[in-house]
Amino acid sequence: MTPGIRVGIGSITLAAVILAACGSPGSTLPRASESARPAQAESQLVRNLTIRTTDGRTLSVPDTQRPTVVYFMAAWCVSCIQGARQMAELQREYGARGLRVLAIDADQGETAEDLARFRDLAGDPQYDWALDTGGRITQALAIRSLDATLLVSPKGEVLFRSESLPNPNTLRRAVQLALGL
Repeated sequence: MTPGIRVGIGSITLAAVILAACGSPGSTLPRASESARPAQAESQLVRNLTIRTTDGRTLSVPDTQRPTVVYFMAAWCVSCIQGARQMAELQREYGARGLRVLAIDADQGETAEDLARFRDLAGDPQYDWALDTGGRITQALAIRSLDATLLVSPKGEVLFRSESLPNPNTLRRAVQLALGL
């Protein structure tokens, strides 16, 4: 095999791995990996994580006052644009009722400028945004893919978890339950 062919195959393999890491838009049917029931395992508790937002505030997960949707994305992830828009719908519908949405850019190499460009592409959703520059939050929550979404109660219980772009109806129902609606 010539060096040019090896490089070409390596590039194709790398592109496939990157695309596989990005969640795919889902159907309207719930996935087996999604659940709107409270997690029972101790490992499903989130304890005292903090992150600085792109506007300079420090947020805690869990937020002891309200449930929080935590959405993991990257500025280069195409399906994450749809996910960011889905989170914006939740914020518009339930933000005044107590829901907080936090989008975290999980790509440690990205900058605030990268994230700003992504927000523009997604329609500039009005919720909290942060860069996980050290990977601390991504690692603490055992995030394995982009588009991963968690709903965390004020007590730190993971009420919903999806490792890909979540079914909007399943996530919406989990939010409603968390808000007592």
